[in-house]
Amino acid sequence: SLYKNALAVGIPNSEGGSGIYLAAALGPYLSPDAGLNLLKDCGPVALDKAKKLMRDQRLSFEVYSDKAERLFVEARVIGVEDGERHVGEAVIASGHDTVTMVRRDGGILYKREDDEKNQGSVLEIGRLTGCEIDGLLAVAKNLTQDVREHIWDGIQMNRKAAEVGLERALGMGVGAAIKALIDEGVLKDDLESRAGMMTAAATDARMSGHEINVMSSSGSGNQGIMTTVPLFVVSDYLKLSRTKLVEAVAVSHLVTAVMTNHTGLLSPLCGCVIKAGMGAAAGIAVAMGLDDRGVLYSLQNMAGNMTGEICDGAKVGCAVKLGAAARAAVLSALLASRGVAIPANNGILASTGRELFRNIGDLAGSMDDVDKTIVSIMERKEYRHLY
Repeated sequence: SLYKNALAVGIPNSEGGSGIYLAAALGPYLSPDAGLNLLKDCGPVALDKAKKLMRDQRLSFEVYSDKAERLFVEARVIGVEDGERHVGEAVIASGHDTVTMVRRDGGILYKREDDEKNQGSVLEIGRLTGCEIDGLLAVAKNLTQDVREHIWDGIQMNRKAAEVGLERALGMGVGAAIKALIDEGVLKDDLESRAGMMTAAATDARMSGHEINVMSSSGSGNQGIMTTVPLFVVSDYLKLSRTKLVEAVAVSHLVTAVMTNHTGLLSPLCGCVIKAGMGAAAGIAVAMGLDDRGVLYSLQNMAGNMTGEICDGAKVGCAVKLGAAARAAVLSALLASRGVAIPANNGILASTGRELFRNIGDLAGSMDDVDKTIVSIMERKEYRHLY
């Protein structure tokens, strides 16, 4: 799952470079102290050294297919210093920047133990998973001021990403293309189109490798885009207060977190469309003033429409997926506002939010063979471009 998500995505500050091979070659020359922002230090010196590693063919990959954890990386660097051969190893597991082991020549330099803070976060999400929709809505209404400010900062951050992607037609320029179609009158300038345009534009910016900050949701920047961008578009249209928008986005994040607890951080199902898309559908319903039943209707419409979208990695093409999902989330909530919902007896749907989330989690958990097939197809392609 991690391999497919890194295989073709754009890399910031790399002169348009992309993909897992270049990213891995950059690894030895960047400081891990910056955490997930380490690519900010990617400059000409690191890039030249990384390209030399690739030209010299000193880089190899193996995809683990027998690991229980979907998020697992083991890196090994072999080098010679003062005539002696040394091996450095590091392991990342369970979180994108969670280093769990560091070794030098077989000796353990660092081993991470689960801390109380991490366990507390897991317990909190587990408790939320037991909530019905009314419980999640109550959580969103009772946020501390600090949390409200944090969510607002994320909304503004992701709004800026959308504006930059739209203005500069980054990546595939999906957002900019939708805008052109609206300006030409081919597409209608309505709520659905605007939500799709802005969501796609933010994704264009992020997937292109452009150095732009986004606030993530449940471990994913693209999920963060999906949980926020369609909602501020709806909020602008409805002229909502800041308080109402923040609460709606909180619901979006909460649903995304609960879905992630069921499906895992990485999944054969597209997290941006399924997990964050469900979050957006719920949040938009809240923004429109619907009650817990209306939110359930919106979730049923989104799940019945979009579940089944596979994840075949993070890449510029994700902008098309997220744009479509944003439109679907808006339509799901609009239909719910008219009392229209796909019946609970249809397919994988359910009569409660908790059961619906669990059903989608069960579906994701049954798709290991799908994931293996996707990776197998991706490995047949030639992504190791020699510089």
